[in-house]
Amino acid sequence: MGNTSPVGLGETLHTPEWVETCKAGGTITKGQVVKLSSAPGSDGIATVAAAAATEIAYGVALRNASSGDYIPVLKRGYVTVTAAGSVTAGGYIKPAAGGKVQAATAFEMGWAVTGASNDGDTLLVRVVL
Repeated sequence: MGNTSPVGLGETLHTPEWVETCKAGGTITKGQVVKLSSAPGSDGIATVAAAAATEIAYGVALRNASSGDYIPVLKRGYVTVTAAGSVTAGGYIKPAAGGKVQAATAFEMGWAVTGASNDGDTLLVRVVL
């Protein structure tokens, strides 16, 4: 299926509703789903890392970052992400390995606006965290 989103990977559609500044706890790629890896420190900034399949999503990275960099993380809005396999438009999504998304049977982090057929396809999702 390829790219079914009208915007590029890690790009938002419309004005993002909620973006939080976080600190990268490792290398993060724009468009990856991230998890909370440590609570906010004395600076009040949470540290995030790429999420895996069994982890709770904290948001979607809006730019590339190296460990220690500050990074904008989308918490609510429309953004393009990478699928780990088949995802149906309108279906729920959840984190997958490598910061990708996969189909979910119940609400976890949002839903797919467009679909994806294969691992590596990009799709537009609605994130609600």
